[in-house]
Amino acid sequence: MVKRLFQHIGAEHVGILFGFITLGIALYKEYGIWISLAVAIVGLVFALSAAHNAYIAKSTALVDKYDERFFENMRRERRSAALFLLGEDSSSDELEDVLDFFESPIAKKVEEGSIDAEQVYDTFYHWIRLCYQVADPRQSIRYASCGRAATPPGGDPFF
Repeated sequence: MVKRLFQHIGAEHVGILFGFITLGIALYKEYGIWISLAVAIVGLVFALSAAHNAYIAKSTALVDKYDERFFENMRRERRSAALFLLGEDSSSDELEDVLDFFESPIAKKVEEGSIDAEQVYDTFYHWIRLCYQVADPRQSIRYASCGRAATPPGGDPFF
């Protein structure tokens, strides 16, 4: 968490910290070390809070971009992957595209700290869980018993 936070500290955050440290030094002569230290700590908290907010804003923008890409641009791939997982299509090419989407941009961005894992979880967990449950042989008994009842009325379980 701290490493990710320091990746997103910009000049404006350093400026906030520098300003509060300068204020703390100026207050040192009249109010003593404790007030100066308190002001410097408040500056550090403000700078880290601003860096965290910048991280969340950048992460949200990336997750929104990938959300649009997955739900708007990959509709055909998701449908074909769902049909393959349900045993109605013999080609697994589209399933590979869907799984590669989660591995390539999403997983790499989470590992390098560009995207908040909680935001990815909130956005994509349902779809990842569905792919895993259908693809996992241990789950086949559950799906055999529920059949197509798990598919929504539109017929696209990844809709």
